[in-house]
This record gives sequence, C-alpha cells and structure tokens, in this order.
Amino acid sequence: MRKTADIVIIGGGISGCSTAYHLAKKGQKNIVVLEKRFICGGSTGACGAGVRMQWGTKMNCAFSKYSIEYYEHANETRATLSSSSRAICSLPIPTGR
Repeated sequence: MRKTADIVIIGGGISGCSTAYHLAKKGQKNIVVLEKRFICGGSTGACGAGVRMQWGTKMNCAFSKYSIEYYEHANETRATLSSSSRAICSLPIPTGR
C-alpha cells in the first residue's frame, strides 16, 4: 500500500474522480483518491447514468453533446492514462470501528 502521494483527493464520487482524472490528464502523477467504502459507492453510484438531452440553452445543449462524445471514447482515454503511469488509486478511509 502507498504511504505517500503528491495529491490526495478525499471522496471518490463524481467530483473526486473527475478531479483526479483531469489532474492525471494534465500530467500529474501519484494521485490518491480516498473513499470510505468504494469508488462511486454513494449517491454518484446510485445515479441512473443517463445524459439529459433536452435543454433550454445552447450552452447546456453543447455540454450534453460533449458528454455523449466523451463517453463514446471514455474507455480508450482511461486506458491511455493508465498505461502512461499516471496512477489513480482508491484506498479505504479508516472509520475507527
């Protein structure tokens, strides 16, 4: 188990995972995501994972379109980050029990 990290992110929901992903994409290494149970084990994991496509503004329509384009290639992007040694880990947070 790792004892040090350059960047520690507390919380493995969508915000924590997104932060880790974008830091790794920018070239940061030795990133640790801490989560008390498992990645996306809270409300993020309970999400139905749909991307809403009906919006009233052009900007929200553009975000939805980008989301669909991103998810079409997410596995390849994730594999590229993993293979270039930009580590993202999940470690359980001790609960004191």
